[in-house]
Amino acid sequence: MSISASAASSAFAIADELLNRNPRLSKLKLHKLLFFIQAEHLAWYGAPAFPESIEAWKNGPVVADVWHDRPSKGARSRSIPQDLDDVMRSVVARFRGKSGKDLVALVHEEGPWVEATEGGTVIANQIIPHEAMREYAKRLPKELEPIRDALKGHPRGRKFVADSR
Repeated sequence: MSISASAASSAFAIADELLNRNPRLSKLKLHKLLFFIQAEHLAWYGAPAFPESIEAWKNGPVVADVWHDRPSKGARSRSIPQDLDDVMRSVVARFRGKSGKDLVALVHEEGPWVEATEGGTVIANQIIPHEAMREYAKRLPKELEPIRDALKGHPRGRKFVADSR
């Protein structure tokens, strides 16, 4: 099953917004958050949050375009659609207490990165397919559903704070 490529935003816009909300966010954690945002958006809405590919690198999923041309901290915020903002807040809230290294360990345990790299044995910057990310996010714990529902009714302008590690 192919997922539509009509993305709501760009990985750069999402990265800019994440950095605006937390300027101390590490590059490593930023890319893992982008991965989880893409996977959750695919699971919640059936469409990607951004068109850029996510690749399986040694330290987990990475948006190569963003890695090589890092968004600037304090960049002018772009408008983020409400559905994408809901997913972003859910992902950031879920991983608030995790460091970038914690998230690397998490993606190395199971899921699309493990599948794309054949258990970490073949790492050649393979593209992680949307379908694999969607299926992975759909298997995430059911206890997250109340968080998702609460976020949908939460005021959009309310600031979230991501863990800076």
